[in-house]
Amino acid sequence: MCVPDRLANELIKAGIEREDDLPALHYRMAFCIIRFYLGEPWVTQKVRLQHEHDPFMLNEFDEESDNRFTHMNRVVDLGNSLFELRNCINFNVLCERFRSRDTKPCFTEAQIAGSFANHGFKVEIVKETGVRGADFDFIAHGASLDMSIEVTAKELAPLTVATIKNTLTEKRSQVPADRAAILYIVIPEEWASDAQVAETTFSEALGNFYERSRRFNAVVLVWEATLVLGEGRISALTYRPYENPSPRHLIRDTWFFPCLSG
Repeated sequence: MCVPDRLANELIKAGIEREDDLPALHYRMAFCIIRFYLGEPWVTQKVRLQHEHDPFMLNEFDEESDNRFTHMNRVVDLGNSLFELRNCINFNVLCERFRSRDTKPCFTEAQIAGSFANHGFKVEIVKETGVRGADFDFIAHGASLDMSIEVTAKELAPLTVATIKNTLTEKRSQVPADRAAILYIVIPEEWASDAQVAETTFSEALGNFYERSRRFNAVVLVWEATLVLGEGRISALTYRPYENPSPRHLIRDTWFFPCLSG
């Protein structure tokens, strides 16, 4: 897959300038990719360091804050995702979502879509139509199987079975019934901190849901886990899948879920 000449030249220049500093090189190359596809106004507001920073990208002026590590990780992850998806169908729709919506849900959608692309699926970003059963995020086209993928996010609030069941019921109507489907739910890291409570709550909610619905092949919980490494920190998405025991459309091999193993 080709890289536009202007972007290729910017990446080569970044490599020459930062070749002796690998973290800085990754960050600079990601910056170039984000700026190329999302535009200078977007990176000025959400990537360049600002006093009024983006609450998700954490591009704040504070060298003493541990947020700088999370900021760098997110910039690199976003650059990788956009580069992976640059030739996908309706890539411009994804870019427009970044320009017109909050960063966090777009960021996670791009990471998950990029993971499918990296595993050999042809990704098609779905344009909003307002039609029931047709407003989901993207289609993952495989060699022998197409899947509808919906990504949603939950804000920090008390974790209850009712809250999760309401989300599942709402999202069920957004994917079509004629192909396999996976729902990714981005949850607050705080929900995952008590593993036993989270497992009990989600198992009950999903068990009840799967008794009534065969629409989703799997529901996958996603959260950003922060790990301390020496004086620095890294953040990475963690995945917990709950497979439907009797989906409408069978997926025979678990490798069709490229994000399930984290």
